[in-house]
Amino acid sequence: MIAEEQKFQGKALSLSHTKTTITTIKEKFIEQQLQMFEQSCFGHLLGIEDLKWTSPIVHGLLLRKADPKTVSQLNGIKFIVGNKVIQFTAQQFCIITRLRFGNHPFIPIPTNENCSFKRKYFANDKTVNLLELEKAFLECDDVDDVLKLGFVYFAVFVLLGSEKHVHIDMRYLKLAEDLEDFGKYPWGAVSYAKTNASLLRALCADYQRVKIWAYEVFPALAALHLVVHEENAYIPRLLHWRSNSSPRFYELMSQVFENREVDVQLLWPSVMDKQ
Repeated sequence: MIAEEQKFQGKALSLSHTKTTITTIKEKFIEQQLQMFEQSCFGHLLGIEDLKWTSPIVHGLLLRKADPKTVSQLNGIKFIVGNKVIQFTAQQFCIITRLRFGNHPFIPIPTNENCSFKRKYFANDKTVNLLELEKAFLECDDVDDVLKLGFVYFAVFVLLGSEKHVHIDMRYLKLAEDLEDFGKYPWGAVSYAKTNASLLRALCADYQRVKIWAYEVFPALAALHLVVHEENAYIPRLLHWRSNSSPRFYELMSQVFENREVDVQLLWPSVMDKQ
């Protein structure tokens, strides 16, 4: 954890492109394609575009990361808030997002010989960055291919978020050839691993989900009238919250992150979460 005298007001950098990606998906897909996407493993995530980005919450957490040299991070990154140690675990990430976890199936590296998708759109490329993938998606006019490209586009831009010059995992192109297999892939595990690793570097692919986790575990954030909570067991907790305003950094420090008596709620799965 950063010493008190070294803490500063700052802005955590999020690399997720959630809002623009969802808008692009909705504009590019025809009605039938959008309906298919809404019924997929990613469909429920289309509802997160209205979330307001409030970086001071995440910045406050980042200032309180437990030192991995003295506190084990084996099952998820830990934070010291008040006099409590709290942990951002894979189970909590799953509860919030309802994305699939599980073992990673073997996916061969795509080549022009074994992957028609690569051969058709990226024949001359050994690797493809986010910007090139976006260009292929926007220019695609094949009804079937644009849907498949859209799934890969959503996965790398929203779930894994990186700067646009960063190269994607080319195996996702091979995976997208069969959308049934694509939907069974453990995207939750992949997204959580990326988020957890990014938190250690203070460059996070998925701060939206981290922020929702903070709303769930710190009731004081709702008490400060920063968020609106709408309980609905039938939708992921990711969609339970709406931000009213961006909090003041020093208000967050005094009421939450530097409050030794701050209330922390344990996050347990509901019956619906377990299904």
